[in-house]
Amino acid sequence: MGNQMRFLSKPVTDIQFEDGVGRSFHYGAAAMQGWRKYQEDRFVCIPNFYEDCSFFGVYDGHGGSEVAEFLKQKLHFEILNSLQVQNDVELALHLGFLSCDASIMDPENIAELNDLLEEENRGTAFQILKHQKALEATTATHDDQSNVAGPSKKASTSENVKFSESATGMIVREFFKNMASSSHEEESSEQDTEEKMEIDKPIQYLLKDEIEPSDPEDEDFTIEDEEESSSTDSEEEVSNITAEEFFQSEPGYLSGSTATVAVIRESKVYVANVGDSRCVLSRNGKAIDMSVDHKPEDPDERSRILNAGGSVSKDGRVDGCLNLSRAFGDFKFKGNSFIPQQQSVTAEPYVNSIDIEKDDDFLIIASDGIWNAMTSQDAVDYINVRLQAGDCDLQDICEEMLKFTLAPNKDNDGTGCDNMCCIVVKFHNKDDDFSACKAGTSKLTTSHLVIPNKEIKI
Repeated sequence: MGNQMRFLSKPVTDIQFEDGVGRSFHYGAAAMQGWRKYQEDRFVCIPNFYEDCSFFGVYDGHGGSEVAEFLKQKLHFEILNSLQVQNDVELALHLGFLSCDASIMDPENIAELNDLLEEENRGTAFQILKHQKALEATTATHDDQSNVAGPSKKASTSENVKFSESATGMIVREFFKNMASSSHEEESSEQDTEEKMEIDKPIQYLLKDEIEPSDPEDEDFTIEDEEESSSTDSEEEVSNITAEEFFQSEPGYLSGSTATVAVIRESKVYVANVGDSRCVLSRNGKAIDMSVDHKPEDPDERSRILNAGGSVSKDGRVDGCLNLSRAFGDFKFKGNSFIPQQQSVTAEPYVNSIDIEKDDDFLIIASDGIWNAMTSQDAVDYINVRLQAGDCDLQDICEEMLKFTLAPNKDNDGTGCDNMCCIVVKFHNKDDDFSACKAGTSKLTTSHLVIPNKEIKI
């Protein structure tokens, strides 16, 4: 199926854009669907997040957009709850990530995720439904199986995951219980979230962002078998995902999202991330990575995965399926444990912070659609050239960077063919002329600040 399965015949180049102003910065954010059949990237910008804090986040969904959309609506509130209690940004980021991930499987949130779930974003499910004969061939091979892996849509999530109490309450207690033995691991790696599948055999790979439903009306639509992925290590088993397991799974079981967020508080930037969306600081024109790309074959990540009972295939996939070692959702790889060290795929974030200095130019937060085509330094150089030319219109800069990154065609290794999303935060610390970026010009809508259905005391 290859690129025929994954991409449109023509890219969607419409840009979703937002800009605004904070106390010591102005920002622009942009997203473009590109060659992908659906947009699964999300971003959120809240310049007046809490007291003297501003919040920015990029979420790159896989297997559908519902988990990324959930994070866009919920994650900053989980962080806010912890921040109000602890008044410690790094701790609030850590606890907020873990509690938000656990809360995905709460029954009320599962119902909300089902509402968010778009039929077309069910990826391979749509493909299988359009080829019923192939589905019947798949299910026939499993007629003798009395039990099917994965939670049933009809069963309650609390039964499937065996949550005995509030996910948020349990994760906070478990965090403090294990804080003494936990550590923040620093990994410097980059990764890809590609997958493969075969519709006439059990599904080998997760329904993720690099495989989309094909449309018979698309001029490029073909049905071809794809080569099987490279085999796993000799003593490791691949965890196949059957068609039945997919159809019976809840949102967040076979779908997930990366998350990279930045909180600016006075003269300091705090960053937390899971997955391969990245945050980069430009300091006097030099790129400083503020986040870590989480890759299953990294030694520390691999060790955790193996200790949790998982495996890492030769092509760098958890249980032969997922090419991310940290993510929200993806509960197939998390079992029943809230303890990050006991999860093959965890939402425990890498947390970093840095003081803002006079030589700091801007902050970039972007999904891997950008980073697969540009290095951190490439992106910094691209933006600096525009800023030094005297153009402080971040909308133009963001839009042009997305279009610059977009591949001219899809007949390549996939570089420049992913969804793209980026936020650029320009610091006001060099006495530059920002007359075009006056306070009050923010295009942020109140929809970004809608409080979910729970009380938040401010």
